[in-house]
Amino acid sequence: MRQFLLALAALMLVGSPWLVGTSAARTSPVTQTGRVNSDALREMLTKGLKATRPEETQYIDVVVDLVAKGDLPVSYVYASFQYARKRRPEYPFPYFRYSMKALAKRKNIDL
Repeated sequence: MRQFLLALAALMLVGSPWLVGTSAARTSPVTQTGRVNSDALREMLTKGLKATRPEETQYIDVVVDLVAKGDLPVSYVYASFQYARKRRPEYPFPYFRYSMKALAKRKNIDL
């Protein structure tokens, strides 16, 4: 039981490898120092949200830049990401954009 709890805690700290199923999920977008790895976050969002159109990748770039600047909490991005993937697994991007807009409105950020 203790080993299970330690393994679960390690997954929560490092990042879930089954979150996306890509190498980006294996390298957590948040480093151990608490900084955001922008490239890993961008790759996780692009592949996990199945973004293929240029407008979608531009939106993801804007979100990642806001997170890197510190204007947008990375927890909002993770919450929107998980919501969108649960809501519509075959094409989650529109739900990500909707939930990001609602969460960013709390911080008075226009997306």
